[in-house]
Amino acid sequence: MPNDMNIGTVNFHFYKCLAFEAEESEESMKELEYIYVFEQLNDVCVLFYISWLITGCTIKEALESVSGTTCSNIPNDDLLSIKEYFQPIIADFMSDNYK
Repeated sequence: MPNDMNIGTVNFHFYKCLAFEAEESEESMKELEYIYVFEQLNDVCVLFYISWLITGCTIKEALESVSGTTCSNIPNDDLLSIKEYFQPIIADFMSDNYK
């Protein structure tokens, strides 16, 4: 796999390097833990979004149900776009709740 290749929003080369650094650096360990939680929340948001779609909600209704915000821009209906839609919301949540 090329070093610059992303799968969704994840670059495994970056994580591999960070994991090796985390073995010796507390700061790298904290960064790795933060990113892990962030990506987990992002994946859960996508799964909830898909669940809302399966129940018959529109894309806008599903996005608003998961995010708790009003959706003014509907992203493209692909994994990367949906994950990117939730990222600023997750970042706000993490800044308020992750220590």
